[in-house]
Amino acid sequence: MENIKLLELGKRVYCNKMTDEKDANGVVLMSDEGAIKALCAKVFTSNGEVNSMEELRSFNRLIVEVAEDMAKANFEQVINLVADYQTVGRYDIVSYKVNKLSKVSMALSASATGVDFVKIPSKSTKTLARPEQYQFGVQYSIEEMISDPVNAFRNAVNLIMEWKVKFIFNKIMAITKVAKTAGKIPAKQVSEIAGLSLAGYRTLEGSLLRYGRGVKPVMIADINFINALAEKQATAPIVAAGTTYYLTDAMRESLLKEINIEQVSKTICIATENPFVDDMNSKVDLPVSEALVLAGGIKSPFMIREYGAMRTAQDMPSIEKEQVLVKIDIKLDVTLLLSSAIAYIVDTAVVL
Repeated sequence: MENIKLLELGKRVYCNKMTDEKDANGVVLMSDEGAIKALCAKVFTSNGEVNSMEELRSFNRLIVEVAEDMAKANFEQVINLVADYQTVGRYDIVSYKVNKLSKVSMALSASATGVDFVKIPSKSTKTLARPEQYQFGVQYSIEEMISDPVNAFRNAVNLIMEWKVKFIFNKIMAITKVAKTAGKIPAKQVSEIAGLSLAGYRTLEGSLLRYGRGVKPVMIADINFINALAEKQATAPIVAAGTTYYLTDAMRESLLKEINIEQVSKTICIATENPFVDDMNSKVDLPVSEALVLAGGIKSPFMIREYGAMRTAQDMPSIEKEQVLVKIDIKLDVTLLLSSAIAYIVDTAVVL
């Protein structure tokens, strides 16, 4: 019961829906802000030292649990657009149904050491998921958690949510690259050049449109990649020798004013969350020159199963750096079943 109350407190703090209880004179008797401050005071001294490792582990577990619950919205924006994502029991046995029409003979599954090929017998209609244990870490400032616990708590939750999405997306891209290298993606659905033209993209797009039986494909890429391709619509003729261009009035307005371009040619575009990660605005976590495109109208070619919830694996306070490093375990299976339903693009002319 106490854990449930703490989780609800953490969610109210994160969502800025904090409550308080006042007496008849308006004096605050109890408040969520006071509760989170008291919780931080149990973990850290005013001098930045850890009062109790047990309290620290409990506090970090709360941050992870709130992140786990609140990350669902982020998954709907990115991961659920790319993959069939589900959470299952930690020790469940999971199998994926293989579409007979796809003639799948090999699946690719992410493992702790890379990507493995999984042979699927010709008569089989199912293949077993192969979960692996992974680990990633985030860190937060002890000073900020003491001086401004409400905002520091929110920031710590945000860090975990962002890293979880990026971690899984990186696994998806790792499998995609292996499939490309192994020749599992049709050659006409792979492009690795500098300066991809709109005509070149439309050739690739046409293959996915046919595969998806006329349903619009979906592109997931950095905003720079999407914008670079979208701007080429301004000068691309409808026919090679024609003078009529794609640039309609509506498109002109979109290119000039819209922050996120939602469609290029017949493809729906989703920009990844990829902020700068250094003080000089020179680095991001995800490559800006890569794009993943999925055929529409079919079940996702990527299967992702998360076994149980994220767990704190280790808590490492650093008094010298006044930081707490939280290592997090996550048990996942990431499998690519239908490599013929995806396209992989690298345009080295797209830069940060």
